[in-house]
Amino acid sequence: VTSFSNSIYSNSNVSFGIDQSIYSPPPSCINPPLYCKGRGIVERNGTRAHSGSYSLTNHNIADFEGEVGFLCKQYYGTEDTLISYFNLLMNSSYSQYSYCNGGGCDHGNNIGVGRASTENFYYHSQQCLKDHEPYIGLWYSLTSESECIGNKNISNNECYWKGPLTIYKTISNDCLLSHGFLDACFKDLRIPYKSALPILKQ
Repeated sequence: VTSFSNSIYSNSNVSFGIDQSIYSPPPSCINPPLYCKGRGIVERNGTRAHSGSYSLTNHNIADFEGEVGFLCKQYYGTEDTLISYFNLLMNSSYSQYSYCNGGGCDHGNNIGVGRASTENFYYHSQQCLKDHEPYIGLWYSLTSESECIGNKNISNNECYWKGPLTIYKTISNDCLLSHGFLDACFKDLRIPYKSALPILKQ
């Protein structure tokens, strides 16, 4: 019995086997992470579903549209009891988005503020989304490695985000649901959940 798994077997003009190049990782897994050309330090408003702590360290946040996209998909399994609205400073040279919902961050770049479209809808270079893309909301990742703590200065690129600066409002999930939020989610069933958005914003 001849094994063809790791070699090429040739007989006359016929070749059998597996092209080993198919096992090569794609460039996106090898190349350094892409940073977008930003507009310096910007102030952003954000939202986050949470329980208890208001810390943003190693957590994901979103704008209103992005938060609605998250909440409408999570309400049957979330353990979060609160939703907060706040502002923060961030370096707008965005990097690859990380998943940070468990207190740690995975699958992204730990240096810089990660950014992606809601539900990673625009899969190509999401951190560098163009303004003309149909707007469905944004998700951000805030890693501990990039946080401005102690004497680190965001203006000198010693760190990449600082906040929350001001917590404008915190509501309970029960409050949101009592205003028909879940019914509005079911009305649309997909992003951008335009029926549910004004309920979160009110």
